[in-house]
Amino acid sequence: MDHMSLDASIGPRPAVIDCQWHWYPRAVCDAMLGRKSYPLWHRAADGYVYEPTATESWQHTTEYVDLDCQLAIMDAAGIDTIIASPVLAGDVSGMELTDARELCALFNEEFSRAQQEHPGRVYGLAVLPVQDAAAAIETLDDAVDRLGLVGAVMHSNINGATIASQELWPLYARLAERGMPLFLHPTRTFAPARVNDFSLEPPLSYMYDTTTAALSLIVSGVMDAFPDLTIVHPHLGATLPYLVDRVDVYRRLGRWNTPRPVRDYLPQFYTDTVSESPAALRMAIEIYGLDHLLFASDYPYFPAADGVRFVTENVAPEDAAAIFSENARGLLSLEPQVIT
Repeated sequence: MDHMSLDASIGPRPAVIDCQWHWYPRAVCDAMLGRKSYPLWHRAADGYVYEPTATESWQHTTEYVDLDCQLAIMDAAGIDTIIASPVLAGDVSGMELTDARELCALFNEEFSRAQQEHPGRVYGLAVLPVQDAAAAIETLDDAVDRLGLVGAVMHSNINGATIASQELWPLYARLAERGMPLFLHPTRTFAPARVNDFSLEPPLSYMYDTTTAALSLIVSGVMDAFPDLTIVHPHLGATLPYLVDRVDVYRRLGRWNTPRPVRDYLPQFYTDTVSESPAALRMAIEIYGLDHLLFASDYPYFPAADGVRFVTENVAPEDAAAIFSENARGLLSLEPQVIT
């Protein structure tokens, strides 16, 4: 099945690896039913309702929770392999540590099971209880050694606090030691009412929050301390490519002790193609380099086929294979199963 209009003269279509695909296994949702404190889960007609707080509610319908449904959507979109992770429901940083560890274990077990049942098609990222570095390291080691997961996901703040605190440095050391890439993803940003009143948190504050997280890792010294640490900053780097040189003005004025220009740290980062802006895509390629750009659709929050179309229409055919699969293969040591 070939849904991409790639030039046939350059050979067969490349495999397509989607590096930001979100799945909430039914087993996890079912296990969370009946909780007496937030986050709460409830059954709905075709899935579940997730309530992280008293004022928020997210619908997780069939396409969010049913892997067979997702596999069919992958096929229709021409996507061969997914790197699965949860979004807001995977942010356990505001939970009691015991509950957080339990939820992380549930996610990780289900992602591992899916990897085994769908080899080459489904891979998972480890969910970590990042409010406690020792617990996060223990969970990471189990996710890699026993469960075979291929990376880890971290949200852009830890219950409102920075991800660059000294307390978390041992976790970054372990990720670097193990060669495990860390995928950032936005979470609730505690945006003020003037943002939330106009529903601007997902399109605006999410981008700001991941940029804050990525930049904090640079200016705090994390990236200098752990040069083998690899970070995937999603959504074409959010606002960082646009601001990277402006931020460096403050470095030169002595705001931080960062020894190199901020732009020089970006080879330690990858980004993904989630966007509908050709100009932003061109900027990301310029800033990060073609070899550090990963394909992603952000499904089910956005149509999977639209993500494929965006890259196909805005990337030269001779560069498409790098973005669609070659970069992810190298970063994650994957062997996707190509669907023909």
